[in-house]
Amino acid sequence: MTSFGRYETVRELHHSGFTVLYSGRAKADSKAKFAIKVFQPSTFLLETEQVQTESDLFLNSAHIQQKAAAGGAEHWAPIHECNSIPGGAFYITDQYDRSLQQLIDVRIKLSAQALRKIIESVTQGLIELKQTCGRPHGNLKANNILISGEGDLSQTSIVLSDPLPDEHIDTEVHWDTDLRAIAELIYQLIVHRPTPAIGGWQITESKEWSKLGKQANDWINLCNRLLNAHMKPGTITIETLVDELARLEKIKPVLSFRRLIIAIGLIVIAGVAIFVIKPDFIFPTEPPSISDWNKSLTEYLDWVKALRTNLGLPKGNQREKLWASNPHLSTIVENVKKASYPYDVAYDNNVLEQDLNKIENEEDLRKYRIKATRTTAALKAAEIIKFFFDIKSDQTFTFFSLQILNCLSKS
Repeated sequence: MTSFGRYETVRELHHSGFTVLYSGRAKADSKAKFAIKVFQPSTFLLETEQVQTESDLFLNSAHIQQKAAAGGAEHWAPIHECNSIPGGAFYITDQYDRSLQQLIDVRIKLSAQALRKIIESVTQGLIELKQTCGRPHGNLKANNILISGEGDLSQTSIVLSDPLPDEHIDTEVHWDTDLRAIAELIYQLIVHRPTPAIGGWQITESKEWSKLGKQANDWINLCNRLLNAHMKPGTITIETLVDELARLEKIKPVLSFRRLIIAIGLIVIAGVAIFVIKPDFIFPTEPPSISDWNKSLTEYLDWVKALRTNLGLPKGNQREKLWASNPHLSTIVENVKKASYPYDVAYDNNVLEQDLNKIENEEDLRKYRIKATRTTAALKAAEIIKFFFDIKSDQTFTFFSLQILNCLSKS
């Protein structure tokens, strides 16, 4: 463990460029509830003077964040300590469960209410920064938006971090840059891809936006205005954005009598269908044992996930098509799908795959609607795949290796 002020590292969480993020704890405490962000560039890549300059900028950003949080801001991650170290700098903040980027990466399905909660929190954070420091964020992106709490986003705390250092802020530019960044966040959360880097580009209606229901067109229009705020400065600001979001909250779906009758009919039909097709929705099936579930999850995270990714599942890539067309390798493809049951559990519950490690008892298994039949099938599928690649299983390993090499040579 390495010490930084009154804190010490527990394990490395993320490494990017010259910055490393650790989980950490106070030296007098055994619980790792803090995050330690360390900036320490290599002196082989940067001159000593440049290292000092970059370290000062890192600390300036931390001081801005500290000032915003200390001023009573509810939407900023606190800075408990920050300081220089030989050849770099560090700061200590709370450890958060996930970032907005992780939600985008797992293609989370958001309701209009959940989207509004995220954007309202971001907007309030920008207003708090303006009130305490008189400046924009300048470095607003999904990785710098942190979420405390799991499950329903309406019950979580969403905070900002890592503003651009004062030296790099241009108030003539970055107020509008923040607004465009919000638009890009909205777009990525709904469409799950970046916006095109084309000036004046406009979002058009597509099936991805339909999940927002009656508010879909309003969100598209708002997003377009934010994307192009720089073209008409002052037409929308972070203050007026708060009013826009409040207006969206008031939009409720209204059903005519005819539509109400149709809706009731559909509910009755859906109820019958659920009872016939998925009776376990009404009468839940028994969950697996916690040991079987843990084994299935371990198999998936250790190697099934990598194989699944390699085949481009669930949609499938060229390699998957080649394997599926082979009478022998198609068996592996089908069993990879079955062994990926933990992925389905995470997707159905709108959680990250690594969050499934927190399932500890039967109550958790029922909460996530985990089925014994699917878990058993996943374990069997994993064993079948391992048998195919087992070098001790007579001629199987050699045979399937040749099949795979043959398919890879065509891909």
